Amino acid sequence: MTLRWNVIAFDLDNTLFSHEDAFQCAIKGCYERFLKRNQMTKKVSSDEFFSVFKQQCDTYWPEFESKELTKIAYRRKRFIKTMELLSLPASEEEADRFHRDYDDTVDDYSEPYPELTETLQYLDEQGVMVAVITNGKHETQLDKLRKIGALEWIPKENVFISDEVGIAKPDPGIFQYAEKLLAPSGESRLFVGDSWEHDVVGAIDAGWEAIYLNTRGTHPSTNHQPLKQFTHFEALSSWIRDHIHGQRGHY
Repeated sequence: MTLRWNVIAFDLDNTLFSHEDAFQCAIKGCYERFLKRNQMTKKVSSDEFFSVFKQQCDTYWPEFESKELTKIAYRRKRFIKTMELLSLPASEEEADRFHRDYDDTVDDYSEPYPELTETLQYLDEQGVMVAVITNGKHETQLDKLRKIGALEWIPKENVFISDEVGIAKPDPGIFQYAEKLLAPSGESRLFVGDSWEHDVVGAIDAGWEAIYLNTRGTHPSTNHQPLKQFTHFEALSSWIRDHIHGQRGHY
């Protein structure tokens, strides 16, 4: 049977696994170790700490995204403000230590979506070339892929990471770079990701078809038209299985 897509590429964080869940577990663990390290009585629960911390992440994120704050300054600000609001001791040194702990442990909490392994195996059996196109640091993203078991089905040469390529989504260039290696003869390509701006816009502008895996319930910010939108990986997996064979445009 004719393959609908010869190449299917995925984003990584919040597409193949829940980064939000890993982030929450890691931050709570860092807080528990902060209390122990400073021999403090637990007067604020880890749930309450995370709730306030997440609010500060969201509050200062626009300043980080617009480059008004460096990564270090953003992290210090969200940590110190959280501690102030909870009447806990804080310093820049403690903020840096807290985030070093986070960087060292967050990947330990990365767990694949339940249907991921089965989906990747199915695509491999159908002869689909599977790839990953993701922003981030090379080793960090590879470590996540190892942790969730994705590299068993996705060869490293099919993993395109902005840090290594030198181009980051939503720049169409990173998709075009991957296309030259994955589909040199113009084979049909599909990209799946959770970010409207980075994944849907970037892929469509590069001439790929795209699916929006809207795991965080955000609203589209442009008029780009993805093939489909899903809120859960399970539904996405089922739809791809039902449509992997057939002609373009026949849904």
